[in-house]
Amino acid sequence: MTNRTKTYRGRVMDELLAQIREELGEDAVIVRRGEGAEGGVGGFFSKRVIELEATAAATTVDLVDDTPALPAPLAAHDGESGAQEGTFEEHLKALLAGQAAPPAPVVRPVVAPEVTAVPEPVEPALTAEAMAQAFAAAPVVEDDADALVSLAVEPVVAAPVPVPSATVLAPGSDAALARDTLVDMGLTTALADEVVTETVTTLVPFAGAGSALVPLVQRTLAARIPVHVTRGAHGRVIGFVGPGGSGKTRCVARLAAAYAARTQIPVACVTLRAPDQGAELRELLAETAPGVTVHSALDAEWAAARIEELRATSLVVLDTPGVSPRAEAELRVLAAELAQLRADELHLTVPATIASRPARELVMGTRSLRPCAIALTHADETDALGTVVDLAIDSGLPLSFLGRGQGVTSGLRPADAGELATALIAA
Repeated sequence: MTNRTKTYRGRVMDELLAQIREELGEDAVIVRRGEGAEGGVGGFFSKRVIELEATAAATTVDLVDDTPALPAPLAAHDGESGAQEGTFEEHLKALLAGQAAPPAPVVRPVVAPEVTAVPEPVEPALTAEAMAQAFAAAPVVEDDADALVSLAVEPVVAAPVPVPSATVLAPGSDAALARDTLVDMGLTTALADEVVTETVTTLVPFAGAGSALVPLVQRTLAARIPVHVTRGAHGRVIGFVGPGGSGKTRCVARLAAAYAARTQIPVACVTLRAPDQGAELRELLAETAPGVTVHSALDAEWAAARIEELRATSLVVLDTPGVSPRAEAELRVLAAELAQLRADELHLTVPATIASRPARELVMGTRSLRPCAIALTHADETDALGTVVDLAIDSGLPLSFLGRGQGVTSGLRPADAGELATALIAA
């Protein structure tokens, strides 16, 4: 028996007919027509296709007595008047109209498969009993809004792609020299890399021809330095906290003298548990701001009552006892006292000469005091101000004041990001 029955699928009928003629000959017989779908994802976006099952006229089929015979072979085109009676197209039309019967299916002998050994049954990964126990132990999720929220999948946020600084900070380049300068001035290598790389990749492409790199680096660095602005007025309490020798008392005297000399705001100072009963502060203000009164409090209760009286008419500047960032007990006591005094602003005094690790320990250790800013002191004793600047950027605690020298007058001024950036890398 010769069997040349084939199934053809396509979207254009003419193309299918041409393919059938080419493969099965002009006398081929269409035995079935149908439609299907192909392509798509998950059952969507699939395309409709035509299915034709055809057989060559030479195919022999085993028939039973009551099975109708195959249609006669198709005649060829005459080349002039189109399809003649019995041609391929006429047979297809008759089949589609239900006027022609398809040939009986080919009967093939059934061969029993060779019997092989039955494999040993595989033990399931989880028995029915274990599955039932696991299901019973699973938490029951209530069908409410809170439960649905708890089951929501957190969106995955792609991490920003870092700019490869190695390609920007090539050894010996101007960018590498700028980075090294910042490191020498106290910034960490990581921060210096970020600042210079950001400058080269965001500002340099838009700078004019021949523009110097350093001013652009200063601009980038200044944008990163957080700054706190202090507004003094009567009714406000501004205090300074920090370890002994960090310049707290001198900052109090300088701030009080500045407002007393250049504004019409009355200024009063309060010292809390000062070992010298406020003598050092009075001495600092004696010549520069003789009109500023100094009130010494031995405890927080008395200080709180005095501050409430002074708030009505004056700007109050508060001096606090020095405390080590590792003295946990003293820090707890001072934190409780400051809560009673209700200061509007507390500035942590950090000397410019401090090393990177102690500086971070100081910020972390005094968190319970809740300072709002860093007052950079002893700035005249070193040019490497980068350690405290880096500390402000890394901790998010802004810089408020910059203290220089030993004098009271003009010894304190508001921190300026541009000035600090220029001090760290000069043009």
